[in-house]
Order: sequence, then C-alpha cells, then structure tokens
Amino acid sequence: MHDDRTTPQGRCGCHRGICRLESGDPRHGTVNGYTNLGCGCVPCRAAHSVKCLERRVARSAGPIPDRVHGTPGGYGNYRCTCGDCRRAWAKDTGERAKRRRERLASLAGTVSGKASKKDR
Repeated sequence: MHDDRTTPQGRCGCHRGICRLESGDPRHGTVNGYTNLGCGCVPCRAAHSVKCLERRVARSAGPIPDRVHGTPGGYGNYRCTCGDCRRAWAKDTGERAKRRRERLASLAGTVSGKASKKDR
C-alpha cells in the first residue's frame, strides 16, 4: 500500500521528479511503478529490491556464462571469483574511484591539485 505522502495536486508524494503516478494508483508497490513510472515510494522501492534480489539469486544458481569471465560483471553480478574476474573488478573499482575523486575535485574548483582554468 502507498504511504500517505501526497502533493496538493493529487500526485504521489515520493518526491521523485520523474514519478507519473497519482496518489491511490493501484500500481504503487509494483516493479512497474518503480521502473517504468518512476515512483520512489517505499512500496515501489521494496518491490524493485525484491525483484533485483530474485534476479541475483537466479544468476548465482546457474552456470556462469563465458562472456562474463574477465569482466567486472562476472565478479559483481555472477559472484565469479576466478582471478580474471577479480582483477577486472579491482581495476574497474579503481577507475570508478579515480573518476569520482576527479569529479569531486572539479566541483571544488581544482583537478588533481592544480588550479582550474577559471582560476588561472
């Protein structure tokens, strides 16, 4: 059931700018409400989480496809712990951390400790 946060216009009060559900819509609490209609109410998020968990369990129960070996997805999505998948995951994690540091530094006005173009 939908939590009772609603806006004066009758819109869902989940505060997600992309939500297209009205309050009281029966699609609240469904995967469709979250993924296709953009709702972020507690029941819609819970339904999406359950679906993701089911998919994760199904992936880990079956054989690991050859196409994912040596990729970050092999380690992260299929729980493959072969050396190739672990190295790919570590490399990807390092690259994501580097991009995040660069993005945060640019927001602060510097990139890698150097003055940004606007400060020169």
